[in-house]
Amino acid sequence: MQVSPPKRPANRGTDGRFATLDGLRGIAALLVAAFHLQQSLGLAAINGYLSVDLFFALSGFVLARVYSARFAEGLGPMQFTLSRFARFYPLYFLGFLLGVAALLLRGLSGLSSMTSGDTAATILLGGLLLPTPFSETLFPLNPAAWSLFFELAVNLLFAAWLWRLRDRSLLLVIVIAMIALVATTTEPFYMNMGWRWDEFTGGCARTLFSFSVGMFICRVFGARPRRASPLALILPLLALPPIIWGIGDPKIWTLTAVVIFFPLLVALCTLVEPPSWARNALCAFGALSFPLYAIHWPLAALMQPWLKGMAFSTALALFLISAMILAYAAQRLIDEPAQDLLRRWLHGLHRPRARIVTTISPLAP
Repeated sequence: MQVSPPKRPANRGTDGRFATLDGLRGIAALLVAAFHLQQSLGLAAINGYLSVDLFFALSGFVLARVYSARFAEGLGPMQFTLSRFARFYPLYFLGFLLGVAALLLRGLSGLSSMTSGDTAATILLGGLLLPTPFSETLFPLNPAAWSLFFELAVNLLFAAWLWRLRDRSLLLVIVIAMIALVATTTEPFYMNMGWRWDEFTGGCARTLFSFSVGMFICRVFGARPRRASPLALILPLLALPPIIWGIGDPKIWTLTAVVIFFPLLVALCTLVEPPSWARNALCAFGALSFPLYAIHWPLAALMQPWLKGMAFSTALALFLISAMILAYAAQRLIDEPAQDLLRRWLHGLHRPRARIVTTISPLAP
């Protein structure tokens, strides 16, 4: 199979980050957190689950931009997978521990029908970032973790195969995944699939489609010049309408958002950068998106007794403020020290290629 010559990522600005994409990632994290809070309070919920499709597209863009050339230079799939697992696991494990706390303090509906042995096995598997076969959901201690599991799976596929594809072959993958996505988007959850075992195929289609689209956007727009513009402060906010409001048939609406609108939005966000005074703020906002995503679901379960009965606007403000503070603390006190330790471990494990393996892109989700 012939492979398109990889391009070295061009360094833009001071650190090569796409700050507008960071802003988009931060908005998506807030929306999915609001969605799960609404669910925990028994309220009608926005389409916040669509944020996950944005995350997959952003991940495809980032990894294609950073790692395609490195694979061509000799980076192996196993080395890459280890580095990605190391990137995800510390914050995932914090979310897992919060889920265990929610189980012990409040009980979780996803575990209520299990035997004690099945519950123990579920906790053990969850600690290893593996789904449980004893529940209808893949990760009952933190249902949002399903996307991290699928993310690691598509990362492995990217390392083994996707990065090698020429543009036409990648487009074929996108079309096939889109057909599967349309076929599996059905009632009652429509695009909100992947977190339950009976929607596993739909979760695969959902992940592969958006991730591959992100890769293709990188190939088309990733090396283009970007200009500073106030539009960079507005474009991430365009993720709000399709997620907050739904018009007409939910299948058509959500598929239109994921298949057409989100790819266009991500592509537009790659073309502009915020003014210098706003750049650091957007980058910091994007950096908090992953710790926020990793902990928000069990945190909502733990805070639910105190938030229930409040006006939703008050409950949402208290929840998001608490979640952001905890996410920042987790980033500084847990994730950053853990990443340093894991990088040193990977350096010793693959010393001849330490420069390649241990580099974690500042764009990485």
